[in-house]
Amino acid sequence: GALALLQASALRARFPRLEAEATLRLGHALQRGGDPRTARAYLERSLALREAAEAPDSPWLAEARVGLADCLVDLGERTLARGLVEQAVRAQAAHNELGAHFRAPLRGVALRLKTG
Repeated sequence: GALALLQASALRARFPRLEAEATLRLGHALQRGGDPRTARAYLERSLALREAAEAPDSPWLAEARVGLADCLVDLGERTLARGLVEQAVRAQAAHNELGAHFRAPLRGVALRLKTG
């Protein structure tokens, strides 16, 4: 609902970070609900918005890359997922202040890529 309101708003262009966050969360929910194909479109949109709004080593950009990578693993697209994980690793390495809760999803996707 929040995403639909934001997308219908005349102020949408002023809040790309909010839209990126909403599409990321919706993508996660769809993936966890067993629909990674639909989730992928939302996760790709989140990544595109964050690429346009964030610095290359942004932890928020890394978060979007990790979300899409996780979905791509579900879809069997491991090569694309690896590239996103590598970019996220470099970005997170630039931010020693990130807590374990922020780093955990990247570790989880990297582990899935190693074991799958």
